[in-house]
Amino acid sequence: MKTMKVAKLLDDAGRPVREPFAVPASVSFDAREGVAQAWAADGRTLIAEMVKARVVWVGVAGARIEGMEPFEGPDGTQYRAMEWQQIY
Repeated sequence: MKTMKVAKLLDDAGRPVREPFAVPASVSFDAREGVAQAWAADGRTLIAEMVKARVVWVGVAGARIEGMEPFEGPDGTQYRAMEWQQIY
């Protein structure tokens, strides 16, 4: 069985990553809530999360998801643009 992978396409500054690195992971997506979560290969460890997420496209080999990634900044929770490539 082939392992699904996920790669972040933007860095912490919101710039495109020159060479994205895909890690074994699965993605859960709740369209009503606009939340996407990437889970490590063990299925229990949350490795990334997006809010205001939307599926940009789905193809035979994968999907692209865009949204905002929450992170803890100096003044509490802040958000930055994020894109993921899910590889089937």
